[in-house]
Amino acid sequence: MPSPCPGATGMPTPTPAPAAAAGTDSGADAAPLPPPLPPPTPPVWLFGYGSLIWRPAIAHTATFDGYIAPFRRAFYQASTDHRGTPDAPGRVVTIISPPAGGPPVRDDDPTWRVYGRAFRLPDASAAAILSDVDVREQGGYRRTTVAVHPVGGGPPLTDVVCYVGEEANPMWRGRDAAERDEAAIATIIDTAVGPSGANDEYLERLHDALDGLGGDPHVASLVAHLHRRRAARAAGLEGGGGGAPSPVAVANGAAPPGKQHRH
Repeated sequence: MPSPCPGATGMPTPTPAPAAAAGTDSGADAAPLPPPLPPPTPPVWLFGYGSLIWRPAIAHTATFDGYIAPFRRAFYQASTDHRGTPDAPGRVVTIISPPAGGPPVRDDDPTWRVYGRAFRLPDASAAAILSDVDVREQGGYRRTTVAVHPVGGGPPLTDVVCYVGEEANPMWRGRDAAERDEAAIATIIDTAVGPSGANDEYLERLHDALDGLGGDPHVASLVAHLHRRRAARAAGLEGGGGGAPSPVAVANGAAPPGKQHRH
């Protein structure tokens, strides 16, 4: 992958971007949303940690792989417009911050890194592209900026645009242990389908894309739950290998026990 350094030539030298006001593990009330960002000034970079990695569908002139910190990727965002419907929401990724009041996270702690891909947008069309991405990510996501650390080392690239679903947004599904339960999330993903396709495709393609970036334990765990459900279903066990979905899973769009998978 090209180094970000050539693409960053001519960039202003602002202070490192503040951490995105993402969701947290704490369960505490979310802070008010900050005001919208000003129009971007070229060169503009966009960081993807979900479907943007494997389906960017945007014009770009350069890319590099990197990570943002201290964050974790989490399937805590309901999707009613892409991988689910209002009646049966799917689950997609956002990023979460360390718990408020917890111990500080070390800079070299690999468990609080979210790996993804940064895309440099064409200067002439960057604003229009971000407007299109605003529509793509309108289901509870907010545009913010982050610092992206290149996988190969070197100084981080700052003021990189990133979309985050925060606790305050109505699609947030990380409020309690039931909503965060990985088996329940996998149940939702196993059955949800939306205008952009099946929710399980989103999970598995993200998992495959992250394989070259060291993987992600949360994503890998969800894939393992999904495969266990499929194996149990293939063996004729009603409910997909885990009995009836939890009430939270049903509320989020999971199928009742015994419903056959779409495949």
